[in-house]
Amino acid sequence: MSGAGGTSREGGRGLRAIAQILGFVIGLGLLGYCVHVAVKPQNQQQLAKLLAAPAHEKLALIGLSMVVVLISGSVFHAALRPVRRLRWLDVQAINVIACLLALLPMKLSLVFRVLVHNRRDGVPVLTIGAWFVAISAVMGAVVGPILLVTMWRQTPDGFWLAGCAAGVCAAAGAMLACARALRNERVWARVAGFWVRLPMPSMLKSAALLERGHEGVRMLGDARSVWMGVGLRTLDICVQAGRFKIAAAIVDQPLTWDQAVLAGSTFFLIGALAPTGQVGAREAGTAGFLGVVLSGMDFDALAIIVLMISATETAVLLVGSMIGLAYLRPDRLLRGSAGREGRLASEAAEPVSVVRGSNDEP
Repeated sequence: MSGAGGTSREGGRGLRAIAQILGFVIGLGLLGYCVHVAVKPQNQQQLAKLLAAPAHEKLALIGLSMVVVLISGSVFHAALRPVRRLRWLDVQAINVIACLLALLPMKLSLVFRVLVHNRRDGVPVLTIGAWFVAISAVMGAVVGPILLVTMWRQTPDGFWLAGCAAGVCAAAGAMLACARALRNERVWARVAGFWVRLPMPSMLKSAALLERGHEGVRMLGDARSVWMGVGLRTLDICVQAGRFKIAAAIVDQPLTWDQAVLAGSTFFLIGALAPTGQVGAREAGTAGFLGVVLSGMDFDALAIIVLMISATETAVLLVGSMIGLAYLRPDRLLRGSAGREGRLASEAAEPVSVVRGSNDEP
């Protein structure tokens, strides 16, 4: 029985690996198609405009791409702060490498984050899981209302701004209120008691899982952390929109601000949700979706704009990853000394109760 079960699990892992590789190959094909569309003879004039673009516009694209990466790392740093205090530079170095790995299949970005934060910084795996859930919840509380208001009010006027602000504050406030209620030990004990009575595998009822779930609640129940995350994600959407505004202006295909917000949010969400790596899926998906919903713009022009942004961001990630690797010293990580130092630095900065709660780390 156990042999059959082991064979079944190995077969499942093999199928998932094949699906990841197949998805990546399809993504490469989509990327190749976008490049083919961009370099067609009828698009040579727009490509010439790209090459002749003023230096300040090219530098603006590079600068905004750097800001996007820094905001992403700051979101991770702020979300974990209620239960673990890591160095901001450490989180940024890990984040930029993970963002580069997100272009590839096999969930390499996720694996890298988990391994490095666990081995180097001593963050338990289940805490990392709760951390990712908290970040996703804050992202949904920001991106969801802004996209809904943008579809309702397509002109970025005062009503659009008020609607976005009200929607984000309502969603984030409701999430914060629920988490603060669950953060109470007595309420959480009742939730845990109800949870363990549900018909499910025993591993989902373990004390360690419930404890780390409570850490996630503490992250989402910390007002400073949540509102900082909301502010950073809102800024991220603005910067993403700014990149599309600049790239579109370079090829004489100007976007309105509501179109730029929709374009930037679509580009970000497809990249975040792509199951087999961002390569190709993000570029073709964004250009295809925007070609349907944006009137007056064809796929060719959108493909050039998206490829311009993607290429700039990839270049920034490549340079940033080299700097991040030099900072993290992977040779020390492999020897284990970095993990001990990172763990000591983390424990020295956090409350005693949190340190005691992390003794069951893998």
